[in-house]
Amino acid sequence: MDDARTKVRRLIELQVHLRASGVSPDIKSIESVITFAVGSGLLSDEVVRSYLVEAAKTCSRSYLVAKALLDTILPLVAAEHAEDGLAIFNQVFRVKTPDEWYASGQFGSNHLLLTALNSILGQDCLLLDHPETWGVEAVSLFDQFLHAYQRKFRSDSRESRVSLEGYSAEKADSPDGITVVHDDPLAASYLYFKHEWQRTEPHRVVATILEKALGTAAAFDTAEKFTRLTDRLVAIKWSLAIGLPLRILYNQITASTHRDWHVLEAVRLLSRSSVAGVVSISTSRCLLLSSLADLLDGAQRKAILSAMRSSAPSKGIRVGELWEVRSWPELTQDEVTRIKKAEEADEILPLRDPRTPSDLAAGFQYTSANEDHSFANDWPIPEQRSLITRLHTMENKKDLGLEELKRELPPRLEALMSLLSKDAAGEPAWRCSFLEWGGTILGEMKRLALLRSGKDPMKDSLSLAEYLDELSSKFSSWPMLAEWALEDLEAAPPESHGRHAPGVLAWSPGDPMFASIKLLDELLAIEAGEPFDSLRARFGDIFAKVWVKWPTYTKSVSLILLRLYHLGQIPQLQKLLEAAVVAETDSAILLRAMSVLLGTRKVADHLRLLMARLPKLSGAADLANQLGVVLGSSILQARKDSETKPILVQVAALCDEALSTHESLGPYGIQFVRAVIWGAAELLGTYESVPERLAGHWEALAKRAIESAMLSSTDEDGRLERLLHGVMLGLESRWSPATRTRLYDALAPTLENVIRKGSLGDVSWLHYLLMRELNGAEEDQPIREKLPLAPTDSVLIGFCRASAERVREWRNQKMTTNDIGWVSMLSGEDTAAMIRKVYRVGSDKAYVQRSLAPVIDVLSEAGIAEVAADLRLMLRRGKTPA
Repeated sequence: MDDARTKVRRLIELQVHLRASGVSPDIKSIESVITFAVGSGLLSDEVVRSYLVEAAKTCSRSYLVAKALLDTILPLVAAEHAEDGLAIFNQVFRVKTPDEWYASGQFGSNHLLLTALNSILGQDCLLLDHPETWGVEAVSLFDQFLHAYQRKFRSDSRESRVSLEGYSAEKADSPDGITVVHDDPLAASYLYFKHEWQRTEPHRVVATILEKALGTAAAFDTAEKFTRLTDRLVAIKWSLAIGLPLRILYNQITASTHRDWHVLEAVRLLSRSSVAGVVSISTSRCLLLSSLADLLDGAQRKAILSAMRSSAPSKGIRVGELWEVRSWPELTQDEVTRIKKAEEADEILPLRDPRTPSDLAAGFQYTSANEDHSFANDWPIPEQRSLITRLHTMENKKDLGLEELKRELPPRLEALMSLLSKDAAGEPAWRCSFLEWGGTILGEMKRLALLRSGKDPMKDSLSLAEYLDELSSKFSSWPMLAEWALEDLEAAPPESHGRHAPGVLAWSPGDPMFASIKLLDELLAIEAGEPFDSLRARFGDIFAKVWVKWPTYTKSVSLILLRLYHLGQIPQLQKLLEAAVVAETDSAILLRAMSVLLGTRKVADHLRLLMARLPKLSGAADLANQLGVVLGSSILQARKDSETKPILVQVAALCDEALSTHESLGPYGIQFVRAVIWGAAELLGTYESVPERLAGHWEALAKRAIESAMLSSTDEDGRLERLLHGVMLGLESRWSPATRTRLYDALAPTLENVIRKGSLGDVSWLHYLLMRELNGAEEDQPIREKLPLAPTDSVLIGFCRASAERVREWRNQKMTTNDIGWVSMLSGEDTAAMIRKVYRVGSDKAYVQRSLAPVIDVLSEAGIAEVAADLRLMLRRGKTPA
């Protein structure tokens, strides 16, 4: 131990002297000292701890150093130096600048984030055993993340955000003037997501960690640790934070055994106005109330009711919560009466734990700001209001199984048919709802019929005869709904359509125009034949008639709602799209038009016209991208064999022409070039064995694309990253080993030029991609397992030389960066890693050793003497570190 302590102190002293002489210690040596100190158990040494904290302040932007520092935190806590561990955590994690974790382009951020949060904050009992340090830090970080998330989300997507009208808000003390909404329904209700990227958003990761800590605290014999953490969460006001302890208490109280303090803590929380008045956690309150109904004494019940009466945010929410405690004798007569009325109107819906996954439709913009389920009250026939609620609360799921459909569809269909028999269904206030319900039920009918016959709804469809049989036997009211839809389609769209901002394609349930289109879209999705051919013709005529009167928003959403099948099969719709290519200015409409017109004989003419119009369009990035993908795929398809279809030849010629004149595409030039490469790479990826004749064409296309991007006058940050990724995907396709080697030989000068002249971000990304080739297969890329190393030794040496010379240039210019993913490139760390890897995998060791020596000298000239010395030692010893 003494020898290790002496050694590490000597290394620390050496670095101190280097700094004093104006030379920054090598990042690799700093990482080595940290790793050695942890491995030698020296964290109790005050000199070592001071060194670690200082390294966190000065070098934590380096990914390697940051990762090594994170490995010291839990050992420091275990050695009773929790405050030093917290100081390192704060520096590495950039606690004072939480917005950085929501910024794009941070290559190392996600990995570092998950490491720091899950392995450190999520450590068993860390937050509970150190409440005044780590406990406070976790809640404070949670608060800052929620602020940062809302700043980004609400400033980037104001129009598509769920409406927050009716929720409590406070003016933020910030220059951007964004209002802080602590009572946030999205954050409170959707803690658990189906998609992995949503679960790894920083605030949601911390929420999961805090929930775990609360669950651990709830298992203790006393309430002290649970209460302390809960009070801190309630104090930051966010609905997501307040809902966490409520759900944990619900879990505990509904378990077979619970402690007395669980009930007391539940009463304490439910009696607080800061808990009772939060709109978006009313479901969590209802769940907890349902578990307490028979466990409380009179004083406890009165305390909860007092908070409920004074703080409940809406009558609908209050009734829902009162229903959960309907047996309490302390309820007033008025409250009992209101509960009975709600029951009679079928307004009391089954509770659903907000932690269960939800299939919230991606395109919808909901505008309801509370949970008041009084929709059915407006139906004029009281005895049928339960049927209205049954339809109003059904979820439009596309993947229901056979048993679910057999169970759920018949009562829905029965309710719909019963209600449609009443005149009130056709009144303006109700017609839109019935069109929406009808479209959903039509889709479920088709799916159930296919599943019953053993067919796959994703691949198969009903015959015309089968479809007519289903409709006549189960849904005889469909002609009436079709007539309503055609009538509403011909009417003027709602005034709100004209107020939507360009590019915002969210829409609300209850829109009569879109409800009509969705109903007709589902009804007419069947093969040709009567009576549907006549309906299609009428639909096409009406659509063409009203199209010219519609605002851009109505046109865009209607094209999204309609299947491509209809757009291609109904002649009037196809003519509209052909005219749109000529005159339309909205990129969403043009993108949809292009998707349809790709299947026509005049596709080359349509694409040429779109390319000519592209520079004059605003907000057309998606259109430029899709054009590039189509043309990039076509140019290789056209050259695959000698007998190519004339249409494909025309499209390929258009691609050649567009690449030569991509600067004329204005702001979309580089994006188009990138998309061409991705389209071609995606085509190559479809081959089990790529035809050899495509190698020369791919090589020429990749060179041309990279050189065009390098020469472009577009000042776009990181403009080559996705382009380079596409090129490397093409190189990783299933070529023969000899062909891959030839492709690397041919592309090496172009790739070296990127290293020598590209931006720091471009060079960092290319380094990552080349190291992937050197490192071999990756778990998430099974194709790579079949590919041996392709570049020759001379090509690899060329990459190393270009990298070292670029690092020397940057350091002479004293360039700096704040991006944690790029620091290691600027410091020479990435270049050194490539040199080590090339030395390890090179086939001619003598040649590689001889050729790398002058490359290492370049790093020494760049002022990275320690790294250069380490690499020279590697060459002398004849082996690389494991």
